Amino acid sequence: MTNFLFFFFQEKHLSSSDSAMLMKQKELLMERLTDFDASNRSLRSILRDRHEQETNNMHLTEQRDLLLKKLSEAEGLAHVG
Repeated sequence: MTNFLFFFFQEKHLSSSDSAMLMKQKELLMERLTDFDASNRSLRSILRDRHEQETNNMHLTEQRDLLLKKLSEAEGLAHVG
């Protein structure tokens, strides 16, 4: 980005106000990128946590279903015997 601006300034011979405006726009863009990176990291963390919760919930549901099946089979055997 810096090389591009340097080249652009050399080729166009920008006025000082144009140069200042471009530098301000660059600063704003860099702030937005920093904010985006922070938001992106935060969202990824939230999604990782949510995925872990969902995985745990699925595992617990499978365990519950298995226990219910075993209970049902044990009750069935108790009624037969």
